[in-house]
Amino acid sequence: MTLDYVKKIFLIDAAACALTFGSGVFATQMIAADTGLSPFIVAEAGWICLGAALLWGWLGTRAQPPIRICWLAIALNIGWIAASIGVFELNYASLTTLGRILVPLQAAGVLMLVALEIMGVRQMSRQRPASA
Repeated sequence: MTLDYVKKIFLIDAAACALTFGSGVFATQMIAADTGLSPFIVAEAGWICLGAALLWGWLGTRAQPPIRICWLAIALNIGWIAASIGVFELNYASLTTLGRILVPLQAAGVLMLVALEIMGVRQMSRQRPASA
């Protein structure tokens, strides 16, 4: 896995986060109604994803992304997956069919990105000194 490939994965994550930000913040009521999630959860997810989009975008545009910050960003993605499972479990009764599909599906998508990011960051770590 090349550095350019890893950076593209980071940018894909940034784009997904930006999409979640835009839809969660600017279409809160519609998404809440369609999924059965509370508007608060939808909006908060959107705002959280703004920060994540900025972080992943920054990492994806660095010549040499800082390894420690890459691991931090991956840890935040793992936290997102855990939170998604919690939201699914705690709100299952109120979720619509779309919500019952969408919440675990987006968590699975983030898990896939995490797996690719871990492989890429491990490769970057092997190619650079530990102080990077």
